[in-house]
Amino acid sequence: MKRSWFLVFFLLALAAKADADSGAQFDTLLGFQLNRSDLGLVEAKLGSAIQFEVPDGHHEFAICYLIDGDTTITFNSGHEFGGPERELLGFSINSGNPNDFPCAVLPTSERNLSLAGISLDMRRNEFLRVMGMSLQTNTKKTVSRIFSSVRKLTPAELTQITGKPWSEGLSTTDVTMGVVGHFENDVMVAFSAHRVETF
Repeated sequence: MKRSWFLVFFLLALAAKADADSGAQFDTLLGFQLNRSDLGLVEAKLGSAIQFEVPDGHHEFAICYLIDGDTTITFNSGHEFGGPERELLGFSINSGNPNDFPCAVLPTSERNLSLAGISLDMRRNEFLRVMGMSLQTNTKKTVSRIFSSVRKLTPAELTQITGKPWSEGLSTTDVTMGVVGHFENDVMVAFSAHRVETF
């Protein structure tokens, strides 16, 4: 089944007020941190994979890896926010393979896919406990939470934007983080996390 994680994420962001927490505990998987890694770095560590454009993904690019033939991890970037470097904006883990493209095989040493206490096959009530009370969506098949925070720009980032027409007085960036769990019969079959920084 096709899933456009970015589309889900942004629709949720528009439909609900974001949480005041940063959600930083969910921004790193297998050592790859959202907005700090890119698809090239993922391939350098996990092995070569075919980059593909996600159908209906609004210029969303991805690479995927298959584990034991029945679990898929997908790393996402995007044209507008990810830039030419294909900055890592999100990842998702699914039972089965939801992509229309063949996935590379994930090395045996990289099969710990727990994310801050979240893992496939966990019960819905366990996921709710990890997510806390501030939920944007809580339906039979989907539970989501959106986090919003402000980050101070580093000296290197301030230097990089100096001279831009919109940079005067700018010292921070807005951070939006979304975590979504999908369930069948109260058992998790997929989860994803996305993070976007905007000036």
